[in-house]
Amino acid sequence: MDLGLGAVSLTFQVFSGCMKGYQLLTEARHMEAEHKYMRIQLKKEQHRLLDWGYVAGVNVRDDALVISSSDKGLLHDLLEQQQDFLLGFGRYEARYKKPFEKLRKPLIVEEVDDVEGDEAMVGEAGSPRLLQAADTDSQTRFPEGEELLKKALGWAKGVRTFPKRLRWAAFDKEKMEQLLLRLSSLNDYLRELLSAQQLNHLNMRQERTYYQIIQLNDKMDQLIEIVKAGKEWSHLTGAMPAQNPSALIQGRANSAFWLKELLQDLPPASLSRVESMEYIREESRRGSNNRSLTWLAQFKALETAISGDSLTEERAVDLQLEIPASAVTDVELSREDIVFLDFDDDDENRRMEARFRGKSVWIEFKTYEPRVFDGQPDPKVTNRIKALVALLKENNRSRQFRAPRCLGYFRDIDPDTEEDRYRFGIVFEKPSFVSQSTKPISLLDLLRATERGIMEMPSLTDRVQLAKVITEALERLHAVNWLHKGLRSENILFFSDELDPKDLGEYGFDEQDEPIPPAVDFSKPYLSGFDYSRPAQNEDLTEKPPENAEYDLYRHPSVQGSRGSIDNAANFQKTFDIYALGIILLEIAYWQPIDHILNVDLPRARPSTTLRVRQRLLDERKLLAHVKSNAGVVLEQAVRACLVGEEALIDSLKYGGFDEKNPNQAAQLQRGFYERVVEKLADVKV
Repeated sequence: MDLGLGAVSLTFQVFSGCMKGYQLLTEARHMEAEHKYMRIQLKKEQHRLLDWGYVAGVNVRDDALVISSSDKGLLHDLLEQQQDFLLGFGRYEARYKKPFEKLRKPLIVEEVDDVEGDEAMVGEAGSPRLLQAADTDSQTRFPEGEELLKKALGWAKGVRTFPKRLRWAAFDKEKMEQLLLRLSSLNDYLRELLSAQQLNHLNMRQERTYYQIIQLNDKMDQLIEIVKAGKEWSHLTGAMPAQNPSALIQGRANSAFWLKELLQDLPPASLSRVESMEYIREESRRGSNNRSLTWLAQFKALETAISGDSLTEERAVDLQLEIPASAVTDVELSREDIVFLDFDDDDENRRMEARFRGKSVWIEFKTYEPRVFDGQPDPKVTNRIKALVALLKENNRSRQFRAPRCLGYFRDIDPDTEEDRYRFGIVFEKPSFVSQSTKPISLLDLLRATERGIMEMPSLTDRVQLAKVITEALERLHAVNWLHKGLRSENILFFSDELDPKDLGEYGFDEQDEPIPPAVDFSKPYLSGFDYSRPAQNEDLTEKPPENAEYDLYRHPSVQGSRGSIDNAANFQKTFDIYALGIILLEIAYWQPIDHILNVDLPRARPSTTLRVRQRLLDERKLLAHVKSNAGVVLEQAVRACLVGEEALIDSLKYGGFDEKNPNQAAQLQRGFYERVVEKLADVKV
């Protein structure tokens, strides 16, 4: 539909001009290699504005616009300022209270193609057109499928003449930094036009945009560039503590200077309105958003380097780690420093209380099959454990995931008898908010305690909160391509000084006693059982999980039992983790373990029983109908989407055409999981 100026709101017109300005600048060719990282911040600001436009209801008409009539004038002023800065940058100079003045020596000029015709795009390597196309990859590294973005760029193309493309004639780093500071400040002020609820929605949406960006950037040099962009921006703005105190002071001074100049450029009425805003309130959020993308990129790059055994000291410098590479991978502990406190030492006891150098800890064990010829573990398994523990320890610093604090690992050979138990122990520290004698309690412990009549069922409010937190934790894990591969209620842990696992056991309760309340903070679960997790693309390290009917109830049919080995199964996928999440959400809705829900006799369960679980849940209507009637339609839909998999999460999926190793399709899955599961649960009000 062809819409002229009269049929389109002023808000959308100026917003579209901003989007076009961002596209032209980020795609401008021949930027000096040492400054290309600055494109990252420019694209971040574009997507900040795009996400804001989505939440604010920006569209062709203002029917859905959430900005009040009294603030519309300010809105237009802020957008027009941004549009002018973008479209005039490098060619015109902004002067206080004066018209833009054309530069004698522009930084950016319009590029005229030497090669005519679309057929010139297909040429031999080294042709001018191919070299130009390779100069910028911003379109493939950032989400470009947003409907609002397409609509804005399409409208701008149809009603106004813009340069086809730009190129850098020269580069001025200081002027580019000034532009970025201005754009960031304008986007910050646009946030202030939203209500608290809308701001919360915007923060969630921006975080998910970062997840998609991380999915689309899967090469080491791309991730390093994102890390560099984030660190440089932090030093420029002072949003994060700089290592050099003088740099921090200078960054804040620069930011304050340009902010003051920016305010002077606004009309008097808008200036008065802006000065009354609580701008300082948003500074911490701005810094947090910047850290989020930087940390995600840093973690994904570190994961790739560790898993590929390519974490060198030079790479550690590139990733701007706070410790040398040797310290990152030095994670093995001495068995002599470990003192076991539990003596129920059988194969089923995967967790044990212990002391490590006088500190109360708990241990998760991973058994392995020793090699026949020397009794040693397979080096691949040892390297997998080292890589896993290194990443868990890195999480101690950045707190990216809801994983307990990891201290290291050891090989369990008794120091006195030299008995080899053929297992690794991963050592975890207890949270600071509980007593050191407090033991972890699993979600499965709580479910079985209610099943036995020992503990009351938590409120629906608590159960929905738990579902939200676990779902968001898996979403963040998948954002950096990390697969858990052991999701089940046994591996969702809580810590409470008021509950002891023994009190919830089969022999810890008198039938005459009243059920105890669930004295657990359901907003603070921890993801555990990472012993079989791996990076999504490191197929060589896929291990066969132990054959166990109880565990297979949580596994997708494609990876149950012997199907989980390298030779006999599809490689583990994110959708298999999502399937396991669906089983956990089902348990939370029922507040019963999955074997109880399906009336499965675990000691007698055969592979044919566990293989039919997915089909039963999707075909036997009463099973999910119970979720709908007792926990609501949204939770039922979330469970169903998780069980169905990619067909339910991706609208454009063609049969047999999905490959999550493809960055674009991985980003689609990430977005679909957010929209169909995470966002739906986040909006539930009980």
